[in-house]
Amino acid sequence: MKDYLPKEHFDAEAERSSPGEGENPGKFSFHSFPPWSRCPQWWDFIEKDMKVLDIGSGIGTEVGKLNQRKVFAVGCDVAPKMIELAKKNCLAHGVDSAKFVLWDGINLPFQAGSFHRITTNTVLQHVVDDSKLENIFSQVNRVLIPGGLFLISEIVGVKTSHVYSHVKVRTRKDYIYMAGKKGFTLIANKKQAKLYLSLNYAFCLLRLFSRRWLAGKKDVPGPATRQQEDKKSNPLAFKRRLDKFCQRIDHVLDKMHFFPLLVTQDSMVFKKEG
Repeated sequence: MKDYLPKEHFDAEAERSSPGEGENPGKFSFHSFPPWSRCPQWWDFIEKDMKVLDIGSGIGTEVGKLNQRKVFAVGCDVAPKMIELAKKNCLAHGVDSAKFVLWDGINLPFQAGSFHRITTNTVLQHVVDDSKLENIFSQVNRVLIPGGLFLISEIVGVKTSHVYSHVKVRTRKDYIYMAGKKGFTLIANKKQAKLYLSLNYAFCLLRLFSRRWLAGKKDVPGPATRQQEDKKSNPLAFKRRLDKFCQRIDHVLDKMHFFPLLVTQDSMVFKKEG
């Protein structure tokens, strides 16, 4: 199995994207841009006089939208090319005040008590080493003010599984346990149905279990790399149609508050104790 190198992985993702609005013509990227008219993800928990840090800021959408609304927001990311893309994306939407800094993946380059809110969106699943994730929780605790909030939007499963080289799907209990060890208390959580991801997750689990069975539970192959999965993937147009269909089903399930799925996207609000 090829080693997972976060910087190189997300630099490559940045190269597959371009600043602007909508889909990237002629190629697929999970970093296509959502409408900027959409309210920032954690807006209900943010006030205009607060300082906000977005961990794993990616293409810079959340940081840019917060700056548009006169909130001091900073983004940090492990990939230099992703930071360049984020700056260009913000400029393309008329935001020249957004700030982004390079992050080593663990140690946050800020003084203690610098921020009122720290946000992250489907980033922690890419920290596949549990000890590193616990260190990130410690760093978040350090740079938050007392009583500050750590706002996490993350994919959670019914079983902790290292489904790809760059993705480790954890359970809700995993996040609550790690956060609790580092001085946080869960005060709110909202679940969203994710049918497409549940289907993909189930396929990954089946593949891993079948490999173990075929190998007699010896020399079990590790998770596939993203490049390997891309080579085996279905045609792009079919994947997009399936994703859109699943999004419609997700919307219905959310309205019903019915989550019979293997995977949900949880919006977890953790409060720093003290």
